Amino acid sequence: MMRHYRVLIVEDEVILRKYVISVLETLGCQIGGESSTGEEAVEMAIRENPDLIFMDIKLAGRMNGIEAAREIGSQSSSHIAFMSAYDYEDSVKYEKIPNCIAYLNKPVERNELQGVLKLLDSHIGHS
Repeated sequence: MMRHYRVLIVEDEVILRKYVISVLETLGCQIGGESSTGEEAVEMAIRENPDLIFMDIKLAGRMNGIEAAREIGSQSSSHIAFMSAYDYEDSVKYEKIPNCIAYLNKPVERNELQGVLKLLDSHIGHS
């Protein structure tokens, strides 16, 4: 059985962000915040320390998702699942982002989001 995780959504496409939030809420997650920029995501992640961050790679603002994830990983224990419409998977694999557990190609589906939550269960363990 999955835990009820606190999740941060970092996505600059409003429609997709709202969809991901809606799905995650139906799966029992508590949304700890949402952002469209890497800079704001870093601030929110450090302040809120969510269990999981769904992070787009291409974001509004100066900082992209990979840069934001590196910064978050150096200051937080939050796990990160990347979402992107671009084929960044190979570069993300070799970026060695702390606590990166998944990469989803957009458009993301409910079962993929649920799969990331199950994956998080295995990373955090059952206590």
